[in-house]
Amino acid sequence: MNSNSATITVSADASGNATASIKSALTGTATIKAAVATKYTAVKTVNFTTPAADNIFTVAAFTDNVAADGTTTMVLTAAINKSLPTSAQSVVFTADNGATFSNNTPTITVSADGSGNAIAYLKKATEGPVHVTMADLGVTRNLTVTFVAPNADNVFTIAPFTDNTIADGVSTMTLTAAVNKKLPVASQVITFTADNSATFSNNTGTMTITADGAGNAIAYLKKATEGSVHVTMTGLGVSRNLTVNFVAPTADNVFTIASFTDNVMADGVSTMVLTAAVNKKLPLSAQTVTFTADNSATYSNGNPTATATADAAGNATVYLKKSVEGPVHVTMASGSVTRSLTVNFTRSVPDNMLLSNNPSVSSGFGNNLAISISLQKNIGKPAAGYQFVYSATDSGGNQIGVFSNGTASDANGAATVNFTTGNSAYKGIVKIIIALQQNPAISQVTSVLVN
Repeated sequence: MNSNSATITVSADASGNATASIKSALTGTATIKAAVATKYTAVKTVNFTTPAADNIFTVAAFTDNVAADGTTTMVLTAAINKSLPTSAQSVVFTADNGATFSNNTPTITVSADGSGNAIAYLKKATEGPVHVTMADLGVTRNLTVTFVAPNADNVFTIAPFTDNTIADGVSTMTLTAAVNKKLPVASQVITFTADNSATFSNNTGTMTITADGAGNAIAYLKKATEGSVHVTMTGLGVSRNLTVNFVAPTADNVFTIASFTDNVMADGVSTMVLTAAVNKKLPLSAQTVTFTADNSATYSNGNPTATATADAAGNATVYLKKSVEGPVHVTMASGSVTRSLTVNFTRSVPDNMLLSNNPSVSSGFGNNLAISISLQKNIGKPAAGYQFVYSATDSGGNQIGVFSNGTASDANGAATVNFTTGNSAYKGIVKIIIALQQNPAISQVTSVLVN
């Protein structure tokens, strides 16, 4: 018996029929010989022909022109003849032109399900045609399918947003790509890019965001200077562009100048309290104000520039002082916002006066009593340049003597004057009164014995 022969013994049934089934995987003629008890023999010839393709499987209807996004799949189904043996109900699918099946290769073998359908899922990342072959039991069927450029709205749309955000380097514009939630999670990713020195929350001009549970990929854009920014959002080969605008910040949106007391004495110690009321909605890192002053005024750090961070109430406070009267131009700056004001320091007035002199002097023009004057201030120093009024009386209350060489007070509040009884013959106690010319209420008395 050769390899193309087969033998089977079959018993007759109650009706006397002995039935055998014959099959062949090859086309051609087969000779069948039936023998009963080796005495009775019958011969019959049968032909096996190429099977009709539809007797093996048909190609089910499918949706063509699927988006070429590398994710969306085209469903291809071979409807297999369910009367075939289970072992024959498998179809090999192949595809060209860069297309792949769910196993990420261009070939996949799929067994029919309980309904006789062998289903393959085909995807492609670039648009174009794909030639697909389905093969089973020597039957091959071919078809050409097409992948098209994805419809942008099928990938993501740009959600409404608020334009004209403040260009302070801190305030952010919220940009949202509403991603199609039917896409695989791995494909729900959008890359945002921006030009013109704008940056996202990662402080660069590019950021990749994965959509949240609601399908929103959200990026936060900021800019330090006013101007337009071109933004590109890209996902699954789909790019969308828009132009957004950053505007110069309104000063009051950053800080205001709080009320303050002007006309502080220029005594080098007394301070003027200046406060910038910062917008508490700004990030803490942006709640800093730099103060500058001219005209020899200094802050509590001893410099004409000081930086203050707002406290919990939003107040950035500095303390300004000056040793010489006059105006001071102050600038407060935070981010790109600058505010200026002019404040005034007034002449430092002494609180008291001290006199120092010898207790006696000889009468006559040639004899002078040197009197030292010291202006005193409880806080700081008095201003220089104060003039004085002098008077002297004898024990009877009569004016006496002459004052000469009186000086104005210097930077330390010191001054001097000379006194002589002149041509008076008076001898005895002389009361000398020295008063501040600009404020006579500030005065001092000294008594001297003339002998």
